[in-house]
Amino acid sequence: MELLLLIDTMIHYDRELLKGVKSKLDELNMNINIHIDAIENATYLLSRKWHYVIADFDKRGCEEFISQLSGKKLIFSNAEVTSPPDGILCIYNDNQYVADIALGHFINDGIRNVSVYSDLNDYYQPWAMERKNSFSSLALKLGCCYYSNALEAITTSENRVGVFCTTDRSARKFIRYCIENNIPVPDKVSIIGTDYDELERDISPIPISSIDLNPKQLGRECIELLLNPRPTCKRLIYKAKQLYVDSSAKSAIESDSVVNNALVYIHKHYSRNIRVMQISDYCKVSRKTLDNKFLELKGETVHQYLSNLRLDKSKQLLRETSLSVDSIARQCGYLGQNYLNQLYQKSFGYTPLEYRKRLVE
Repeated sequence: MELLLLIDTMIHYDRELLKGVKSKLDELNMNINIHIDAIENATYLLSRKWHYVIADFDKRGCEEFISQLSGKKLIFSNAEVTSPPDGILCIYNDNQYVADIALGHFINDGIRNVSVYSDLNDYYQPWAMERKNSFSSLALKLGCCYYSNALEAITTSENRVGVFCTTDRSARKFIRYCIENNIPVPDKVSIIGTDYDELERDISPIPISSIDLNPKQLGRECIELLLNPRPTCKRLIYKAKQLYVDSSAKSAIESDSVVNNALVYIHKHYSRNIRVMQISDYCKVSRKTLDNKFLELKGETVHQYLSNLRLDKSKQLLRETSLSVDSIARQCGYLGQNYLNQLYQKSFGYTPLEYRKRLVE
């Protein structure tokens, strides 16, 4: 049997995906010949009979070309694919999850001034734009100060800035810019890249903290879906696994990818009546594991962190707005004014209205 891979092995991501494809086929002990080629060789490729095809949907011309090939076909993409070609399986990367990982680290590190950087090679790529939009909208939703221009942010902000780079290549170039302009990394600027590209990290003047998209595992997932398609699922969302923290984003506060993801989920949804089990489900770990990680890094359980965050937010709204106590309670994830009154009496010895009155006296 013949498997055609439409990928570019000059690219780190594609090489890692190839390793995953090969390891999964070896594991299954299947007699499948792997053929690697490019769309530019269309005449030859269309003349051959293929049993399976895996193609990088981000490559120009892929959408028009893949439908003409024989065999069972699957596309993968670094950006969301809303409408894959008819009859073709699809796996795409969850860039919102990538943004969650990066912003979660900054929040854990106490950084509230953030931005995104893409070099010109990446800037207009759909996946780079998706990462930027996901990160910026999330940052604004969580009340961070978001700068649309990263270079301007690190020269004008008096506070430490967190910069999420859409690739490790962009991160390396941004680090170089900081060094040339005497901007300390990570003391003034904390920098996170994407891809966990070994070459880019090796040649970077400061080791890059990077989110591992784990394309090797993606390659394994491609084979699994291609050989065992699920009748009810033609599109799969693939999630990155881990942030590896190195010198570009080091801090005195220890970081953990699970805790970072939980922090983003909590800050995003604290206004709803969420439970700890929902947070652990999102992080794909048990409640016990999540609590242990929080106790180790934050000195409190997940429930305690969520409760303290809601109380802090309610006090902020009491100080800065004229909203009713009932409205504030509901905006902070409580059932209503009566519950918030009881909580304030138990925690502080006074009611929310008494707290507000004290501020104006």
